[in-house]
Amino acid sequence: MATPHLPDKSTTTNLLDQVRDKLRVKHYSIRTEQTYVDWIKRFIFFHGNTYALNKGGRGVSSPLDRL
Repeated sequence: MATPHLPDKSTTTNLLDQVRDKLRVKHYSIRTEQTYVDWIKRFIFFHGNTYALNKGGRGVSSPLDRL
């Protein structure tokens, strides 16, 4: 049974795929892509696999908006 506050693996994978796609469109190097994805994984793990976007709040935007 899945815990409600934890996103399923497909959601995390989907996020990372979106980041990879965005970085490739902007012609970032593969090494930069790997580094960004690794830091995103660390961020998610550090915060207990919860997304800030799901918590609401003012001024919270998608990290993809800044790329």
